[in-house]
Amino acid sequence: MTGETNGGASDLPHRLLERRDESLAGLGGRDMKPEKGRPAPILWFAMIAAALLWAHSTPAGESMAGDPRGIPSREGNRVPQRSIPPGASKSAGPCEVELLRDPLLSKGVTQGYANHLTPAEREDCLSRWRARGVTEAQWMFWEISEQMYFAHNPETPQLPRPGTFIWTTANKAKQFLVENGRVRMVLDTGKEWREGGRLDLPDRDGNLPKYGKPPTNWPHFLIGQHLSGRSTSSRISKDNRLTFDSFGRLRFSIDIKLNRLIKSSAWDHRADFGAANHAIFYIGFQLRLKGAERGGTFYMLAPAIYSEGENQHVPRALPWLGIDQHGAGVYFWASQPILQAGKWVSYDIDVKSLICDGFSAADQKARKQGNTKVSQPENYVLFCLLIGWEVWGGFDTDVEFRNMSLRGTSP
Repeated sequence: MTGETNGGASDLPHRLLERRDESLAGLGGRDMKPEKGRPAPILWFAMIAAALLWAHSTPAGESMAGDPRGIPSREGNRVPQRSIPPGASKSAGPCEVELLRDPLLSKGVTQGYANHLTPAEREDCLSRWRARGVTEAQWMFWEISEQMYFAHNPETPQLPRPGTFIWTTANKAKQFLVENGRVRMVLDTGKEWREGGRLDLPDRDGNLPKYGKPPTNWPHFLIGQHLSGRSTSSRISKDNRLTFDSFGRLRFSIDIKLNRLIKSSAWDHRADFGAANHAIFYIGFQLRLKGAERGGTFYMLAPAIYSEGENQHVPRALPWLGIDQHGAGVYFWASQPILQAGKWVSYDIDVKSLICDGFSAADQKARKQGNTKVSQPENYVLFCLLIGWEVWGGFDTDVEFRNMSLRGTSP
């Protein structure tokens, strides 16, 4: 459901978004390292979910609300479907199924569990958001922060009209806008604790962080949706699983525009992270081994940009294979386009090819290490989709995306 853009209210989002001054035992072992000479992404990324899962075009600066066209619907022929997660819709041609629930984010985004908030903070946040009308969201925020959680701002979210949601932190350093199916994310980690450095260390004045010493200790700002199981549960129902062989083809499409990605802090955190300050915006799929209550996690990621600032992608940063600090596999694909500042870039990702390439890389690594027991993609469940930022250091970022779709085509 999209909302119309009416009169003077149409510039509200623009004003609010203004610029501010089982382990890897079966994947080749736990000691995989990036190839020599390539930047080490330090993407121990999976921690958000591995550690916490369990416990459309205008010039930059123009209001998105000024475009009354919105996003075209993707309705089409109703076709028979195979076993798919609850809430997934059938559309867009014979034998093809839309697997995302609410791909236009017309019901908003709720607070997820992948964060360091206390139970009381999380419940207070959810209560306030429900009271403001966020009651049926099918998407969740994945946030890792010390002082820039949306939950910290009692004035957010704002719902000025149907189909429009606006979340901001009090200092406007982090913002999330949904309008007529188009999303804009603004994040300046230079305004974060230690200017985007490790969130578990004291600041320059020796003050200790509020959330202590969590294993996930650098800024994350993503949204996600479970592809298997219930919409807000980390548990997988055996009757509602999206597996590698549920469909003959799986394709994820999205249009993304990078408005800005520049350094906002001179604080070099190389000593903390083992690599130069960098920011990664990616599309990712978390896989879980069938039957595994815990562990058995592999992250298949398609980075749209891996940058050390000035809107530039780092050459030769991809592909990359490694593990996170919890033993989960992490694979960076290299077959997707790279973002260019100020331009819309269309992505059409063959999800099964991404997954197969990840397992192939893991298999080759394992065999080099003398390990011939490698898990296959058929043994995994596609648990969730993630889209957004992981950042090491201070970066001022602004990105938009639209036209999200995950299509399954029957064999």
